[in-house]
Amino acid sequence: AVADPVAAGRDRLRLARAVLAAAPPLALCGLHTLLFIGHQSSQRASRFWDSQFLAGRDPLDAVRFVADELVAILGGAPTGVDRYDPNLVHPVTDTTFAASWLIAPAAAVAAVAGVAALARRRDGRVLLAAALGAPLLALVASAGRYWPFGANRTNHYLVPLLVIVVAAGADALARRGWRAAREPAGRPRLARLAAAGIVAVLAVLAATPAAAASALHPLWRDRDVIRPVALMVDATTLTRRLYQPGDLVIVGGRLASSGWLYAMGVSDDDPFLPAPAGPPAEAGPAPPVASTVFLTAVGAGEARAALDSLPSPPRRVLLFVLVYDRRGSAAELADLRAAGWCPAAAHDFPQTGTLHELRRC
Repeated sequence: AVADPVAAGRDRLRLARAVLAAAPPLALCGLHTLLFIGHQSSQRASRFWDSQFLAGRDPLDAVRFVADELVAILGGAPTGVDRYDPNLVHPVTDTTFAASWLIAPAAAVAAVAGVAALARRRDGRVLLAAALGAPLLALVASAGRYWPFGANRTNHYLVPLLVIVVAAGADALARRGWRAAREPAGRPRLARLAAAGIVAVLAVLAATPAAAASALHPLWRDRDVIRPVALMVDATTLTRRLYQPGDLVIVGGRLASSGWLYAMGVSDDDPFLPAPAGPPAEAGPAPPVASTVFLTAVGAGEARAALDSLPSPPRRVLLFVLVYDRRGSAAELADLRAAGWCPAAAHDFPQTGTLHELRRC
């Protein structure tokens, strides 16, 4: 949107039209940043994305970080696929030298050719502003711990733009190679080497769709494997079965609230696992909002503070702790025991969390 007025040149009418056309998407981007990305910035307080932040690095490490991430982006098949997340399926090339030493160099050569080809066109320059400007903005944001940089799932939206640049470069190289092949024999040695290099680059790029398709097999093989936080509906369904008027539901985990609220009140999915024996077979309505407390940190005494703030103690406490915050469970339970609340039962949801039932000691 910003690039359109810049590309409009000095023609006032064209510039005015470009500014008017750019205003709505810029407004949408501003709202998206304020309401969505700004909310995501709570990750600044976490250590989870430290390996993808430029912040906190000395100059040499910063250069190495940027170089490594550019190689990782270019070495994806197709370009830009997440190279790190163990919860996603990956092509076979991700764990081999092919990603860094074959695909990445070939994609880099094609990307340079693509930039050269697109820069000659007005619409191409606009596309380049988006395709190259977005990673640059992500890098700047990573210096302030606002957004991760590199080949990770937060930047998947860049994949189509980057693929267009690489594809445009591959097309330009193919056309150049075809023209060279039709030239008379006896060309200079350097020209023959350049033609051979083009063929090698195109051959590697032609193989990347097959490399990407190799991820389909593990995707199908692991289709029934429980993924992290995949059992949130199971946890909320059991909570609805256990909850009785007078109970207090406490949800612990800095990232737990949105998933819990969605699974409890919005999702129409069925539980993934069979219902455990013991609780009533039918799940009741969601607990009232006034009977649910969310903790920002597990193990910091927030649950006990929430209980102390109530006018009267609840009949029972249902404490859910997200899997990523389980290290604080022992301290939280010990604090509650000191306040007179003893564990009565615990229900584990693999890779999602644990639901603890607590009663007065």
